[in-house]
Amino acid sequence: MKRQTFNKISKTIAIVAVVAIMVIFIGHNYINTIEKRQTVVQIPKDTKQTLFFYRDDCADCQSIFHQVYWQDKLIPDLKLKCNT
Repeated sequence: MKRQTFNKISKTIAIVAVVAIMVIFIGHNYINTIEKRQTVVQIPKDTKQTLFFYRDDCADCQSIFHQVYWQDKLIPDLKLKCNT
């Protein structure tokens, strides 16, 4: 009886781990796709939004991009502008 319970718990943990890894992998690839987009940036003079500029060759930009990207989903007035 204990063996069956252990096997059931093991399978559940394995499934949750695989799903979590897949979500992380897909999310990371999606962010990398967004990160590589190159668009022309034009800033209006009367903007009250927070702007975030990103460069591919900037180590500081790369280290905080993921955090800023997810904050952008929670704070609607934050605008991401990726420059290379």
